[in-house]
Amino acid sequence: MKLWLIRHGMTKGNQEHRYVGATDEGLLPEEKERLRAKSADMNLHLAIVFVSPARRCRETAACLFPGPAPELIVVPEFMEMNFGVFEYMSWQEINQDPDPAHRAAYQRYIDSGGETAFPGGESKAEFTRRVCDGFERAVLPRIQTLMKTADASVASETEAGMEREIVFKLQYDGSSENVKKERPEVSGENIAIVAHGGTIMALMERYAEPHKPYFEWSVKPGEGYRLDLTCRS
Repeated sequence: MKLWLIRHGMTKGNQEHRYVGATDEGLLPEEKERLRAKSADMNLHLAIVFVSPARRCRETAACLFPGPAPELIVVPEFMEMNFGVFEYMSWQEINQDPDPAHRAAYQRYIDSGGETAFPGGESKAEFTRRVCDGFERAVLPRIQTLMKTADASVASETEAGMEREIVFKLQYDGSSENVKKERPEVSGENIAIVAHGGTIMALMERYAEPHKPYFEWSVKPGEGYRLDLTCRS
């Protein structure tokens, strides 16, 4: 069983290298066309698509999975990080902020390796906890149900009272441009999450094997990861 983690396509804010969190902007028109073309090459038929409530994520899902439409489930916890007072600002604008406290906060963020919160925003730890809580609330139960249906041995062991943990095992870490060349298998049991770069990094840092730090899972707009879902006793 496969799980696809896909970052939304390019927006104006992404193009301008801004911190785009709560700003609910849509995709660039040319990006919609690019994603529709990519959809034909990916040829995915999915059981479920979990999506952030942001417009840019919902538009990406509509472009990539036009029909027959899979079940679409909005997960509020998959919204991008809260960037506080730096929302929709570029790093150049932040460095020119007239408030010295804001400039100092941004320097702390840089010095901490991205761990601290922007003023009025979330820290990486708070954001990761929110995203993973949403995954374990909304996505994990559906994965377990699908895997029990698809794999009798998993179902029988679970019914016998043996607790088993679903984990991610990284199967392919290229961009979706490279995915085109591989022609992924088509399966109605596969699922996808269409969300933000930060959401994907949080999930991969927490669950992916082998483990890598948060920022090493960075992914470009409209690209993502394909993962094997495995059981671990």
